[in-house]
Amino acid sequence: MKLPASLVLLAALSLGVVVDGTTSPAVDIVLTAGRAFTGEIIAVRESTIVLGSRPGLSPVDMRNDPRALLIVPFAQIHMITTEKNTHPVTGMLIGAPLGCLGGLAIGAATEVKRQPNDSFGCNAQAEHESNQATGMLAGTAVGMLAGCAIGASVGEKGQVLISPQQRDFSFLKAYARYPIEEPASLKSIGQ
Repeated sequence: MKLPASLVLLAALSLGVVVDGTTSPAVDIVLTAGRAFTGEIIAVRESTIVLGSRPGLSPVDMRNDPRALLIVPFAQIHMITTEKNTHPVTGMLIGAPLGCLGGLAIGAATEVKRQPNDSFGCNAQAEHESNQATGMLAGTAVGMLAGCAIGASVGEKGQVLISPQQRDFSFLKAYARYPIEEPASLKSIGQ
């Protein structure tokens, strides 16, 4: 069975594999001069690293915008970490149904008194259903907000790739957009 190339590329990217030429994960970079920014590792050379000034630069941006790429000597890099991964959307998706069910339970448990002029109990039944619907809406909103807050606060801390104690730049090629070979248009920059 032959799989389409786009499906293989999508599977590789979802597993965190950097395929030559595709965008690489965003990283937080701190230079020894104190400047900090979020960017992308484009390529790792013998004594320098090519950094994208922002994640997801297109090849056209790299060629046409002189500020898009930074060629930084290893000695000027203080720290490189992967971005922190938080999950507010996942928290909302979990919190919404849980809040909805909780609101439904509270709305259903709310006691409704039957009025003397309600001979068949229709008004009481309508009020009971209204309580359930209101509870579901309020519970969904509260669940989404709580889930978002919890999802944003918990998450994976960024992994330290380069620090003053860890100065091995060779493994950064695994995080680079071009881990094997730079394209000719990129090689000419900063050489």
